[in-house]
Amino acid sequence: QVRLGSFYFRVLSERGVKARVGPSRRAPSIKSEDEVYFRFECGEFLRASEVVTFFRDGAQPESFAKLYRNRHATLNSQQKPYRPLITLAMPAEWVQVNTDKYQYLQECPTDPYIQRHREGWRYNVVREAGITVRKGSSFSASETQVKLLPGESLLINERVTPPGERITWLRLKDGQGWVHDVSQDNEVILVAHSLRHRTLRAKTSGLDSTEVPYNTILARLFHAEQELAAEGTASADDDTA
Repeated sequence: QVRLGSFYFRVLSERGVKARVGPSRRAPSIKSEDEVYFRFECGEFLRASEVVTFFRDGAQPESFAKLYRNRHATLNSQQKPYRPLITLAMPAEWVQVNTDKYQYLQECPTDPYIQRHREGWRYNVVREAGITVRKGSSFSASETQVKLLPGESLLINERVTPPGERITWLRLKDGQGWVHDVSQDNEVILVAHSLRHRTLRAKTSGLDSTEVPYNTILARLFHAEQELAAEGTASADDDTA
């Protein structure tokens, strides 16, 4: 059975899952130039454009998902009575969804909320105990030996909020792993750099933090008007001279 479209899966396996060149357990795993296996860690969300399920007599169905690429999706969207040969022959990355005994990925009924930023967002650790970095975006993912200390600043290049959850997982830009913004007990652990400074300004000025963004905008507008007025005065003085 073949399904075409846009599907999201979340990695369940604590060991992660490898990407392969084809929809088979016998297909070679993909490696980087440094001979490191291309692996997705526990908790990560994967978008797929095709899901293939194999049915065998007396055994549970076995499924594989093809990772989403714009070119694949464009070719698959063409309304034709048959699939173009190129859609079957072009290189692709496949991940195993399940075997007859093990579930590697879980299909999401609702898409996760994912944001990416090439330059990165800056966050600050505010919890006194700090936080340990995990390999994947899940509490089931293994912890690394990296621990972020209170007051430490870090760059985040991806933010992921799973469907129906309040915790946002943050991928470290340096590739060391993932952290989460709040704990399972709703304790704030990480705060966005801009929000942290707005909160500090609010406390020092005696304003409520909800008032700060609006007042900040007014201050910027007023400052801009002052600069324009100053430029106009300077131009007038130059003309007079």
